[in-house]
Amino acid sequence: AILRAATVGPARILIPLVTRTEQLDFILETVTRAREELARDGLDFNPEVPVGIMLEVAAATMMVETWAKHVDYFALGTNDLVASALGIDRDDPVGAGLNDPLHPGVLRTIRDVVTAAHAAGRPVTVCGEMAADPHGALALAAFQVDALSLPVSQLASARRTFAGQSPEKLRVLASRLIDLRTAGQARESIQSAFAQ
Repeated sequence: AILRAATVGPARILIPLVTRTEQLDFILETVTRAREELARDGLDFNPEVPVGIMLEVAAATMMVETWAKHVDYFALGTNDLVASALGIDRDDPVGAGLNDPLHPGVLRTIRDVVTAAHAAGRPVTVCGEMAADPHGALALAAFQVDALSLPVSQLASARRTFAGQSPEKLRVLASRLIDLRTAGQARESIQSAFAQ
């Protein structure tokens, strides 16, 4: 259906929660089979619909270099990724208070994903609460993610967040964030970037 709908407007396929290469292979085989069936049946479709995968668990982020040869883009699902990276159950009210996307380990993971994906010529988009939070959005921009997915109601806030932020300031922020030891230090560094 997505391949057919893409004849009248832009469309992408995004596969959630990919954790193993075997899953990715199954997905790609399924899309190939769908293209073949549509061609065989003589139905109009767009064979060039980009296929991407959502990275939502820490182990998957280590596979970007390997998987980049087979997909068109990556998307970071930060809510699940942060919980996975920090070993926290998102639905546990006690653990929810420890779920911090500005944890230095999470920031380094995101930086590494973007670096590996860009080295392979693949863009990285981000969805989740981190993209809608001004501090998180600025950190993501500093690491050069390609796009943020956020609610329409947050667009004005995001515009304000990025106003006055030059590429040079973001590069400086990225280098600072990587060297920090705590999420609190990351927040302070981002806050100072806002103030400049």
